[in-house]
Amino acid sequence: MLEIGLALITLTAFSFAAKDVFSKNLLKTEGNWSVNFYMGLAGFLFSLIWVLLTGIPQISALDVFYGAIVGAGVAFGQYFFFKALKDGKASIVGPISSIWAVLVVLYAVLFFGQPLSLATALGASLAFLGILLAALTQHPKITANLIVAILIWSSWVLAAPLIQSVGSPTALCLIMLFITLASIKGINAKKPHALLIPGIFNFIAFASESIAIPLVTIVVTSALMTPLYFIFINLGGNLLFKERLTKNEIAGLLLVCIGIVVATAFG
Repeated sequence: MLEIGLALITLTAFSFAAKDVFSKNLLKTEGNWSVNFYMGLAGFLFSLIWVLLTGIPQISALDVFYGAIVGAGVAFGQYFFFKALKDGKASIVGPISSIWAVLVVLYAVLFFGQPLSLATALGASLAFLGILLAALTQHPKITANLIVAILIWSSWVLAAPLIQSVGSPTALCLIMLFITLASIKGINAKKPHALLIPGIFNFIAFASESIAIPLVTIVVTSALMTPLYFIFINLGGNLLFKERLTKNEIAGLLLVCIGIVVATAFG
């Protein structure tokens, strides 16, 4: 079971990195909303099949409300993330955006009564320090778009009660549905079929992560997925876009990585 869990975590990290690399490449010719729309559409179709295979649970109005908030949050957050990704380095923009996971933890403390541990506080501090160090080397417009994306993405905190209520397949299906609806203005794309590719990788990432968590615990999943994603996204940025990181960017990303692992895995 451990070997299967570790393989799923690796697949999750690789798929998230592949989604970001493919998205950056497609953004050269397609609009932000188009990439958003077809990514959501692909995810919705695959998650709908998953739901039909596993069974449709009872869905309340509150579940739909949570799905709408989280889905719209993901869509609008991705819009600003894509703006930063289009102008910046995938190997720096992707990892910096991962700080949204720490914000979700902090929001869970503030709004859902989760206890604030020393590890959470320390991890958050390290991650924010790393972002400051890395962001200082970026164009202000890239940093501003990333900050907006991270703040909007923190609406993911509402995914926890949704998943608890209807399960991972249905929760993902609802979220992907509202990502698609929120991005409907991007339906007129030049090459819709190509835009489905990052959506497929995005679905694989979410699905494999949700399966890995019960096998090896959320602690192991969080602790391993983040550094693996950093490795894969840097390899993709280096090989496909010839990106090179400065010493400050590397130092900042290391702090972000350590901070996220500490805050999410040990908090």
